[in-house]
Amino acid sequence: MGKGAARVEKPLAGLRAHWKGGVTHAFREGLNSVFSATTRKARGDRSTPHLIPLRYFVAGKLRPPQC
Repeated sequence: MGKGAARVEKPLAGLRAHWKGGVTHAFREGLNSVFSATTRKARGDRSTPHLIPLRYFVAGKLRPPQC
């Protein structure tokens, strides 16, 4: 009985999270793919303080400021 309940509860938790947040698993996987590509582009600057702003620029489709 416990295993059967666990098999039902796990998918239901995912469905509830989708309806609450509105974010699908496919969207999260796509975002993870974009972040992985950003990490590869960074090459030598893979430290957290450098990657976080770079990910915001790429995921937010922002351009660097023009001087």
